[in-house]
Amino acid sequence: MNEEIFKVKPKDNNAVLGVCVGILLPSLILLYVSISALVNRELTPLMLIPMATLNVTLGVLMRIRNARYRKSNKRFGGQINITRDAGGVASIELEVPGDPEGIADLTEITFKVNG
Repeated sequence: MNEEIFKVKPKDNNAVLGVCVGILLPSLILLYVSISALVNRELTPLMLIPMATLNVTLGVLMRIRNARYRKSNKRFGGQINITRDAGGVASIELEVPGDPEGIADLTEITFKVNG
C-alpha cells in the first residue's frame, strides 16, 4: 500500500483549509441551524453566532495566508534570467535550486522572470 496517499503535503494544506472554510463548515452550520430550528428554537441564535464567527475568522486567516504566499518567492520553482549582450540579442538562463534533473519528474513548475 502506498503511504504517500495519506500524507498531506504543505502545499495541500491550503486546499484542505479552503474546503473546510468554504464548503464543510458552512454546510455543518446550516445543518445545525436547520435541525435546531426543528428541535429547540431557543439555542439556535446562541450557537449560530460562535459558529459563524469561527467560519469568518478562518476565512480571514486563509486570505492573509494566501496574500503572504503570493508576495513571497516560495511559490517559484526557479528563476529565468534574461540578459542582453552588446548587440541587443537576448539570452535566457534558467536557475533551478537543487538538481536540475529533478525537473523531469515534475508535471508543472513556475519560474520568476528577472529581466
